[in-house]
Amino acid sequence: MAFANHKRALITGASAGLGREFALQIASQGTDVVLVARREDKLKELSQEIRKMGVMAECISCDLEKPSERARLRTVIESTGVDLLINNAGFGKIGRFNEIPMELQLGQIELNIKALVELTYYAVPAFRRNGFGTIVNIASTASFIPIPNFAVYAASKKFVRDFTEALAYELKGSGVRACAVCPGPTETEFFEVAGSADKFKIGMMKSPEAVSEALEGIARGEARIVLGASNKALAVASRIFPDKLNMNIAAMLTKP
Repeated sequence: MAFANHKRALITGASAGLGREFALQIASQGTDVVLVARREDKLKELSQEIRKMGVMAECISCDLEKPSERARLRTVIESTGVDLLINNAGFGKIGRFNEIPMELQLGQIELNIKALVELTYYAVPAFRRNGFGTIVNIASTASFIPIPNFAVYAASKKFVRDFTEALAYELKGSGVRACAVCPGPTETEFFEVAGSADKFKIGMMKSPEAVSEALEGIARGEARIVLGASNKALAVASRIFPDKLNMNIAAMLTKP
């Protein structure tokens, strides 16, 4: 079992999609969970489902775009036995940069980058004191190339991937691990929020499949996990083909 040694996991963006699936699969292996998201009703539904598995599930309704709210999680991470942090919360908006409201552009940076870094900053010393812990940051295959019409999101996920891989290197030998998970298009609410739900339906992974593959990679100690054979091929191709060609293809897929 991938997380048999982890006692308590904190999962952001746990109300739906990959976050919800991470919570279910981790709880099924006997790990208690702290569920964090804005939608309290969804969290309560999930917690009831998880408690039927015989593990504890705590709900924390929190808007991670707001620094004052995410600061509340510091005590939870540092003082309640959390030894697995999954920074899953994030969102993107498809469209030309200056046609998307500024608050949505800045919101992506606040949630995808600043909240993730802040929670990681709380977790690292707490985990190092115990000599054990795992930090999982959800990046994306969008992190491998600049994506026109998805500029802020793709750039934010490149930050997540680079930051996490550098952190994993720093943590070698400490008993604490960091891992960047790079899913491609997956059957979640993501593209409905992004504004392009119909364009990516073909070839989407299902959430249970994606999370299962992610947990297997995390258990092996990998610092970067690209989910799905086609996405692994995409990651390789992004290094082989010139950026101009990659961006032309990406721009066709994200054209508003």
